[in-house]
Amino acid sequence: MSHVNDDQGRETDHRAHLTALAYISDHYFIGTVPRVHCTDRFNNSSAVSSVIRLLKKDDPLSREVLLSYQELAIEEFEENSRSGTPTAPDHHIGMMVTLDHTIFFQNQRAVKINEWMLAEVETPWAGQERGLVVQRIWTSDGTLIATCFQEGLIRLERN
Repeated sequence: MSHVNDDQGRETDHRAHLTALAYISDHYFIGTVPRVHCTDRFNNSSAVSSVIRLLKKDDPLSREVLLSYQELAIEEFEENSRSGTPTAPDHHIGMMVTLDHTIFFQNQRAVKINEWMLAEVETPWAGQERGLVVQRIWTSDGTLIATCFQEGLIRLERN
């Protein structure tokens, strides 16, 4: 069994780091497809309202989730409002689900989830209610540690 040190100097099984990287590689991943179409993902009043209804007002974690969601909505609005960027105010994401997600790990022993990483995400194709996403993840010293592919199904709804 191989171990790596965590940020406290304790040894941890490297497989825990790989598992965590697999989990976080999915975060914000398929969301690149709606960006191709300048479709609202977070800047949608009905979506924001449904999140707010689920949150407990006095729970600190719920407040953090809400603030994060609001930041994403502002970021998306600003991005879609830039000069020369077409917006699509007549539709929004109705359903988005992963059809296939594959991760190829390179340099597995270099994966340290508690250290800085860079993720490059691109959508080489989107159409026919589907989209393909490619992601590459590097360590802070430029070592490629993972290449990910994901295909998703995206259904748009009119506002």
